[in-house]
This record gives sequence, structure tokens and C-alpha cells, in this order.
Amino acid sequence: MSACTKPQLTRLLKPVVECGSANVVVDLMRADTDATTTVESLMSLAIRVGSIQAVKLLEAFSCNIDKSVLHEVATMDRIDTMKFVLERYGNDGKELDVDAVDSEGRTAIHMAAREGHVKVIKFCVSMG
Repeated sequence: MSACTKPQLTRLLKPVVECGSANVVVDLMRADTDATTTVESLMSLAIRVGSIQAVKLLEAFSCNIDKSVLHEVATMDRIDTMKFVLERYGNDGKELDVDAVDSEGRTAIHMAAREGHVKVIKFCVSMG
């Protein structure tokens, strides 16, 4: 990696996060890549691919999270991911709100119901 420029290393972040390669994510973040220059949030990408380990590492490097991530997680039927996200960024005045609506007026519960994810619905109700 020492032969790569900062922009080259930064471009590698997205595919590495998509693969869930947590150790490589750490190496790239330590190489002073710019996680804020990617088009989409690396944190949200890690959540969507279900890499909780990558999420935790990105959190340690203060990466941001998209407010729409709860809606995406609700469609995935991943209670572990939903729980982690809400515990870290949830309803205590932080960035995410389980009752937040998207551009079409839907909550995470609506998204889970559309997909038939009863456990996610129950979890969201318990948090809201």
C-alpha cells in the first residue's frame, strides 16, 4: 500500500467495505484515506452488506451514518444489525430515530412489514 497515493487508497475503501474485509478496512483507514470523499456512506454500505465488524471499525474511525439506513436494515431482516445501529445511533437524541419517515412517508416498520419481517417489526415497536 505504500506505493499507492491517498486518492488511490480512498477509491479502494468502497469495494473493501462491500466485501466485508474488516482488516483491510483498518489498514486503509490507518493509511490516511479520506472516507468522506466516497459517494455513499461507508458506514451505511457496511451495514447493508451485513458486516458488523466493518461497522464497528468504521465507527472507531468516526465515519458518518446515513439517516436512511434503518429503512434499509428493516428490509434485510437482520435484528442483530438493527439492534447494533439503534444502540449506537438511536432514539436518545443521536442521529437515528426508529420512527423517522423516508421521502415517501414510510417508517422502518413499514419497510419491514412490506417484506414480512415480523421480528424486525416487533423490535422496532419495542424501541419506539
